[in-house]
Amino acid sequence: MAKRDLVYQPKGAKRAGDTTTYWVTVTSAERRKPVEYHLLPVVAGDYVLYGAMPDKLPTNSFCMGAPAFGVKPGEVVYFGDMTPFVMVRMASGDKANAMAYSANLDGARGARGPS
Repeated sequence: MAKRDLVYQPKGAKRAGDTTTYWVTVTSAERRKPVEYHLLPVVAGDYVLYGAMPDKLPTNSFCMGAPAFGVKPGEVVYFGDMTPFVMVRMASGDKANAMAYSANLDGARGARGPS
């Protein structure tokens, strides 16, 4: 965990009965809403944000210094917020997609379920 090293799923893990959560892919269900929360079941353990991209699988890796959290059995953990920025002007002058990480625990606590 200290190094934020990736732990890849071993070949044949599922067939061998391995129930470890190695990754979770999250996609937006309500793109037009200003805020959307997801509840994702994972097994107890330590997790590190691998990467994030709007509208596609991450092609980057945050690794060192990435947001990380631990989950104990039966615990609900707030990971944080990801905000997509689509085709924004970068410092180089080029346009690109980006994702920003932030945390608003009070906002998440006050969220209501689907209406």
